Amino acid sequence: MNIQEEVKQVEQQLVDLIVKHLEANKIEVERARKLAADFLEVLPINDKKDLLAKLQNLSETYEEAKEVYVSELAKINEENRQIALSQMRDHIKVGNIEQAISVAKQMTQSYEEAQKKVDEGEAK
Repeated sequence: MNIQEEVKQVEQQLVDLIVKHLEANKIEVERARKLAADFLEVLPINDKKDLLAKLQNLSETYEEAKEVYVSELAKINEENRQIALSQMRDHIKVGNIEQAISVAKQMTQSYEEAQKKVDEGEAK
């Protein structure tokens, strides 16, 4: 999925979440408007890393946006994991075990960093 499609999907998730919170009286109308406006202000998004950074900033201001941020973080981490596994398989097929181990270590480090971000977000 390209970044424009990803951003459209995130926009829809955010709209759905805002509507859900409005219907459940978990967010005031003015705050919902401000959340939507603040998201539109961060557009355009350059890449997935930029998307995550902007969602993280938004979720620090709006608790309601945290669900979208965590969902997107998990999705991108899974994509990265699949890429790393494919690279590891390719390295193993040609007998380059050390390179496969290096990719595994990088994947583990990235996962731990992402988990720390999620944990920090949940603690706030």
